[in-house]
Amino acid sequence: MEKKNAQAVVPDDELLALLEGARNREPAAMLELIELYKEDMRRMCRYIRLPREDAMGEIIVEFLAFIQNEAAACPDADRLREGECEKRQTWTAHQELLRE
Repeated sequence: MEKKNAQAVVPDDELLALLEGARNREPAAMLELIELYKEDMRRMCRYIRLPREDAMGEIIVEFLAFIQNEAAACPDADRLREGECEKRQTWTAHQELLRE
């Protein structure tokens, strides 16, 4: 049972480096992130009414777009004051606005 739920543990600094690399469109960083979350993506494919390969492709595209802040909607828009939320805002700036 433990093996089934066990996932790779990645140190925070390594994950942040991968995220930064993916934001800079570095192919190696993007591939590493996809590999890191591949099992979660496979599980999500069960709930998408598309062929498994198409569903996986859609999830990967949306995942990378979210990381690169290109097509991701702001998850905290309802908690920020009007005009403070923009699609391309960085995560750090986002957290600072939420603390105010």
